[in-house]
Amino acid sequence: MTHLRTTVGLTAVAAGAWTLLAAGAVAMPDSGVGLGAYLVAWSVTMAAMMLPSIAPLAGAHRRMTAADPPGRRALRSAALAVGYLTAWALVGLAAFFVAWQSDALGERSPGTAVWLATVGLVTAGAYQFSPVKDACLRRCRSPFVVLLQLAGVRGAGGDLAIGLRQGAWCAGCCWALMAAMVLAGAMSVAWMAIIAVVVVVEKTWRRGPALARVAGTVLLLLALATILVPGLASPLAPGSMEMMESRP
Repeated sequence: MTHLRTTVGLTAVAAGAWTLLAAGAVAMPDSGVGLGAYLVAWSVTMAAMMLPSIAPLAGAHRRMTAADPPGRRALRSAALAVGYLTAWALVGLAAFFVAWQSDALGERSPGTAVWLATVGLVTAGAYQFSPVKDACLRRCRSPFVVLLQLAGVRGAGGDLAIGLRQGAWCAGCCWALMAAMVLAGAMSVAWMAIIAVVVVVEKTWRRGPALARVAGTVLLLLALATILVPGLASPLAPGSMEMMESRP
């Protein structure tokens, strides 16, 4: 029952973030808005995409803090989530730089930007088969190791550290998917929803590791398609949508 309530709570928060993104109340991450606004948009995006995937960790954490008073327990759960999203906010710093450079490249040389998007897809696809991906995915799927390592740390500070540690493992698991999304200019609700589903299923379904390889194969095939038919990559290239909209 604790796990079910935790899952429902995380899903509700993620659904709220998806609603903000879909309604345009929070803009999609765009390097043109500046670093501060980008990180806000990135954090909301990560809350939408990633929070449901930490249900196993959050459920185990709730059981670990079952003896705490309700108010303290809620504070500790919040600290866990804040730590997790902080790790992803740090990833957002790198994403901002990548998006900024790729957007600039797209304006100067649209053809080169298309190849950059293809490289992003190849990198993400190949990473899905790597030993590093496997190691990080194992930690994401079995968060109890992190909880045991930090079991002696009491209070919200310890919970923040747990969230940061698990966020780092999840970033190691999913960074290539996020990089491909940024490089391919696929910062849309539809593309992010697809990636979010892949991430959640990878981490929670018993056949998640196999799905990771299926996703990698799809990404590599998509990259191959953009090489054989360059026109397929044009809509994905950074800056392409802006150029299309500016045409008379």
